[in-house]
Amino acid sequence: MTDRNQGGDLKALFQAVPREDAHIEPSFEHVSGSKTLSDSEFVSQFESCRLPKDQWKHGDHLRLGWCYVRRFGSAEAEERMVRSLRAYAASLGVANKYHETMTRAWLRLVAVADAIMPGNASFEMVLIEHPWLLNKQRLNVFYSSERLASGRVVWTEPDLRPLPSGQWCCRRPEER
Repeated sequence: MTDRNQGGDLKALFQAVPREDAHIEPSFEHVSGSKTLSDSEFVSQFESCRLPKDQWKHGDHLRLGWCYVRRFGSAEAEERMVRSLRAYAASLGVANKYHETMTRAWLRLVAVADAIMPGNASFEMVLIEHPWLLNKQRLNVFYSSERLASGRVVWTEPDLRPLPSGQWCCRRPEER
């Protein structure tokens, strides 16, 4: 089995994220509307566009990304997230709210955070180790506000700091 912690440089990057988020409770309950659903129920309701709009919050974006990464691996998870989120936004009549760069960037950050966790870590364990993920403003570590705003329709690379990456974080679930 491949050591999931070979991303020491990624841990260092994540630890370097400004700690003003340290006050955030390491639970996604305050930023999630889906906490009462199992992962399978949540994904099913989301993909079938049956998840009520008031149950779709930042923590739910993260959770869906985590579910997809765990089920499909990072590369397929990213494409599935894009398709599913576009369909969901369209079903709510807010297709114009979809943001390509934010969707892909958050998914990549969740994938890397998950990859440096033990293989059996739950989503809540990922949040305990990386509570900064719960702060919607954290993309400002990687993107200026102008650059992020320009990435609504097409993927835009960060301008302040590269997003963490590595082939090892893009493994399929069976390779964990």
